[in-house]
This record gives sequence, C-alpha cells and structure tokens, in this order.
Amino acid sequence: QFVQDQLLIFMALADGTSEVRVGDLTDHTKLAIQTAESLLPCKFTLKPEGATTVISCEGVGLTAPGCFSEEAKTRTLAPPPAVATTSQDDSHLDNGGAPHDPPNAGGKGKGRGKGGGKGK
Repeated sequence: QFVQDQLLIFMALADGTSEVRVGDLTDHTKLAIQTAESLLPCKFTLKPEGATTVISCEGVGLTAPGCFSEEAKTRTLAPPPAVATTSQDDSHLDNGGAPHDPPNAGGKGKGRGKGGGKGK
C-alpha cells in the first residue's frame, strides 16, 4: 500500500511490460499513473482481480548508454582502488578501527565510568 505509487516510475521507465499486484489503489497511485502517462510515452493498464488490482505498464525502455550493450554484459569490473592511509593519530581506535564505547554506553553508570560505582 505504501510503495505502490513509488514503483510506477520504474515501471514506466523499464523496457517491456512490468506488472505489480496491489490492494486498494491509493490516490497517490492514481495521480502517479496520470503523471507518468502525461510525461512519458508509456501506457498503464489496471485489471481488477477480486480484492486486488494488477497494474501493468508498457515502459519506454530507457537505458543508460552502454548499460545493456553486449560489451557491458561481458565487461568485468576493475578492483576498487586501495584506500589511502592518513597520518592522523588513531590511538583512540581499536578492534579494526571501531571507536571505544563512551563511559556511559548503554545508559549504565551515570557517567562515572564502567560499573557505575561511586568515585573516590
């Protein structure tokens, strides 16, 4: 119910026919269909089936240049570049770079360090 209108833009932009089954059509969904059809050469079809509706869309087939070319299908990605190290003081880090928990982590101790005992 809360995502049906958000799926429509992807359906409108996709290549071929997309379908999604939803419950009650929301006003947002009806407006999204009208908006998509007014901005793009796509066509939505609504088919009631019992308590649900199947929304179909013949999308416009938008692709980024090279995304679905034969070259792109066979291309392998290069490994990510090495992370540069910094010269900053990392002595406050341990456990692989995770910061220490603050003394009052978890709400225990009232800020007096671990254990919550009284200071001297």
